[in-house]
Amino acid sequence: MTIADKLNALINIKTAIKDAIVAKGVAIAESEPFSAYAEKISSISGGAPVTQLLEMDMQSYWLMRGQKKLTVPEGIIEIMSGCFRQMGIEEAVLPSTLVRLRGSVFNGCAKLTTINFPDALELIGTTCFSSCSKLLSVSFGFGSGAQLELSSSVFMACGSLHTAIIGDRVIALPYQCFSDCRELKNLTLPNTLTTLGNSCLASTGLSEFDNLNIETMGNGVFASSLKLVRVNVPNVKKIGNTCFNNCPLLESINIGEYVTELPANFLVTNYLIKQYVVPPLVEKTGSYCFTSVNGLVYLELPAPLNSVTAPLLSNCTKVEALVMRAVVPPTVPQSSMALFVGHNASLLKIYVPDESLDAYKVASGWSAFSSLIKPMSEFVMPVIP
Repeated sequence: MTIADKLNALINIKTAIKDAIVAKGVAIAESEPFSAYAEKISSISGGAPVTQLLEMDMQSYWLMRGQKKLTVPEGIIEIMSGCFRQMGIEEAVLPSTLVRLRGSVFNGCAKLTTINFPDALELIGTTCFSSCSKLLSVSFGFGSGAQLELSSSVFMACGSLHTAIIGDRVIALPYQCFSDCRELKNLTLPNTLTTLGNSCLASTGLSEFDNLNIETMGNGVFASSLKLVRVNVPNVKKIGNTCFNNCPLLESINIGEYVTELPANFLVTNYLIKQYVVPPLVEKTGSYCFTSVNGLVYLELPAPLNSVTAPLLSNCTKVEALVMRAVVPPTVPQSSMALFVGHNASLLKIYVPDESLDAYKVASGWSAFSSLIKPMSEFVMPVIP
């Protein structure tokens, strides 16, 4: 045997030992000398369990790029941030022992189509699956364990995701959770989920959203959901700004009777809502509440309304009848904007209680439109196309 043969044999032995140690779940960096292997082996023989996967060294990264299936071994409790980021894997199998998926673990895995979510899971970190553009469906939050916390942007920009089924260990969808999942058409939420975070369902493919349990909606929840036709959240109590911004096909919104404030930019850029009756307990409306609602003909505001931030209507050119049920003219906070902007003055009529006609005509913010203000006794319901 030549010296070269002996050296090759030693190299092969070292490689075999390294592979055996790694197979037991103990990481070895490429830079570590052979002399360090004894300590690695002792950690195995000493029974120290490996429960955490760290971000991969570059050699392991390049080796795994060619693998289609990733199987994380049983016993792993936590996978740390960025561990499998941008890998070429198509399927991931997670162990039943897994409790925490930290941030960006599978971020940018553009070929990933299938993954399971263990019942023991209690955390899915920020952007964990963001930009997994071929991921087709997800189902998580089931089992009898602790609450499962979702961090922001978990599934953002998963362009092929069409189905999400969420179990009752989840109580909220966080910021941008499914934002920009344009093929998401099937969404099943549990009775325990009561909060929709900012932009959590923005730019999705949902056509309907019907949920009796939602109580809080953040800003921009459904913004730019271009296929959304119907929303029914009858028990919601608080709604954020721009929730329905740029939902051009939206025909129906039912937000029930518990809301006391309509936010700024409540309904923006819509063509199909022809009439809208604001919920009966609303006391305040934000600025640009109805903007470019180009099919709106009839709008009714309730008796408790006491404050209207200008403009109330902006570029709603087809409105014929605005019915004000409030006996006392709602105050209009000082603003450089008029109460109505871009309206059709020859078409719009503002109907108020007969006994309040004079009060509306001289009230701050309303007086500029005194010629449009009429008593309810003259009200004629416009023809709704």
